Amino acid sequence: MQEQLRKVGMSIDLAILDQTTYASSIRKDQNSLSMFASSYPPVPKRIFMDQLSAGACVKPDGMGGINFSHYGVATPGIDDLITRTLDEPDFEKRLALVADMEKQVLRDLPLIGLSTLSYVIARSPRINLGYDVTSG
Repeated sequence: MQEQLRKVGMSIDLAILDQTTYASSIRKDQNSLSMFASSYPPVPKRIFMDQLSAGACVKPDGMGGINFSHYGVATPGIDDLITRTLDEPDFEKRLALVADMEKQVLRDLPLIGLSTLSYVIARSPRINLGYDVTSG
């Protein structure tokens, strides 16, 4: 990632931290760049509410949410579209508003998805994974 960013003129110093220190520092808004893993159920507006709404901005005191980009506070965000989506009773119109949010995020790029991790979501009992699979 560091090399890819260097090619577009961004030079960054990466600090490799243990998980506890890293989690604590991102919650206190101490990083100019953070890599955060997340997984969401198929609720189209949820990621916008959790990671991009002004109300979800992380704060130096550790309060707030997981909007590490400060989207909606540092720059105009998608809070109005989120409110309109939550208030829209018609499913098709709601999906159209979600599409509008997606377009705005792609235009503004307050965050970039860098990687996707694979995980087991279904399996055959004939396959031994080497460990017991439990729910949750």
